[in-house]
Amino acid sequence: MANKKFSQFTLGTTNTDIEYVVGYKSTDNIQIDPSALDSKYEVTSFPITGGVTIELEGTSGPATGYLGNFSIVEGENIDVSFDSVTETVSIANTQKNTFIVNGTFKNLFGGSPGIFGDTLEFGQASVPSTDHSSVFVAPFNCKIVSIALKWISDDAVSINAGSSWQVKIFKMTSPTGSTTVSGNYASGVNIPGIVLDTNDTGGFPIKTATGLSGSDFELSLGDIINISGIESGTIAQSDAEIEVFIGIEAV
Repeated sequence: MANKKFSQFTLGTTNTDIEYVVGYKSTDNIQIDPSALDSKYEVTSFPITGGVTIELEGTSGPATGYLGNFSIVEGENIDVSFDSVTETVSIANTQKNTFIVNGTFKNLFGGSPGIFGDTLEFGQASVPSTDHSSVFVAPFNCKIVSIALKWISDDAVSINAGSSWQVKIFKMTSPTGSTTVSGNYASGVNIPGIVLDTNDTGGFPIKTATGLSGSDFELSLGDIINISGIESGTIAQSDAEIEVFIGIEAV
């Protein structure tokens, strides 16, 4: 080694700039090949229940024998998957964008001149009329996942024994046709649990349906639906209103 102070040494930037690293141990002077100070690691991954573990193992140099790991696990709306062939880990957000669409039933139990029954009116300015029928047009591929409604009149519900009022969805089969022609729609599909009957008499009910699924509730871009309350039996006409909130999930 040159007879110089360390501060006088020429500055190097890589281990190839030197032939040896020198030092001492006790009274012994030691020289070491720079490559012996390099640690190499091997990274492996393997699946675990609900996630994957990443393992770091020292295979040469001072880190030889080192073994460390960490795990990536699934959480709410987060999926973790491992491909053993390519040894890649994928993390996906499963939370879908959900939107709320609202409408109002007006002039209930025959007071609304709907084509099937009481038509759900979308839009703040919509009012029941014989020369139009309110519909919802899907602005993107989506599905209806939930529906909730609330009776908002100050008069309680009054439904005769044996009568009921069921909310249904009608899909248009002729989207370019008139919304006021019942023949332009497929048969109505019941929305489970969204029904009023004599058990609701005297109250101000709220009804909910969650976990809706299947083709009846799936909409492609441009699909058109009519939502109507269909009376069974005889129910006295009412000027009451029901507000409806529809959960729409993008797909």
